[in-house]
Amino acid sequence: MKSTIASENCTTLRYAKVGQSLRLIQLNGEPAFCHRLREMGLCETVRFRKVSGGVCLICWVCGVRLAFSHQLADGIVVAPCEEVVV
Repeated sequence: MKSTIASENCTTLRYAKVGQSLRLIQLNGEPAFCHRLREMGLCETVRFRKVSGGVCLICWVCGVRLAFSHQLADGIVVAPCEEVVV
């Protein structure tokens, strides 16, 4: 995946470690998809945690669990953060 993000720590949500606290770097995809994720609380300023990496990836975002397919998770660029997300 080609990315304009310069950080070596960035990866897609699909490949981030389960249990890791993350911060959103960039949303890639259709504008309607990106807009809907932002409406649900997944925006560039939020910190969240990936809690499951099975068939559906589950993340804890702003007190709510969101599930993503691998295809959707490939369009979400994240980086690890040092803050603990509860």
